[in-house]
Amino acid sequence: VLPAVDTLPRELLAGAHTIAVRVPASDVARGLARLAGPLVSTSANLAAAEPCVTVDLAAAAFPRVILALDVGPLDGEPSTIVDFAPPAGGFSILRAGRIKVRAIEQVLGSLASPRS
Repeated sequence: VLPAVDTLPRELLAGAHTIAVRVPASDVARGLARLAGPLVSTSANLAAAEPCVTVDLAAAAFPRVILALDVGPLDGEPSTIVDFAPPAGGFSILRAGRIKVRAIEQVLGSLASPRS
């Protein structure tokens, strides 16, 4: 999560002053972004719900979606979310997930102390 710059479209921010940027583990997702440019999407699960690990689960959770690309089942471990825009500076871990908190602390420790 990063501070949003003023040039971003308001629709991307939904009233917030920050924006989340994701670097997907999926080779397919990274390939699509390389071909199409930055992609805007939501997570493939509803807030507080279990991750959708198959395209069938995602289609059931999001019935209005008209196109889905099935790349096979996912492992279900959520993304780690790091906030680089907390009011006091530094960074904080918003959600632990695939990348372990200790690894993030080791890499970012020189920036500031984490506030988890």
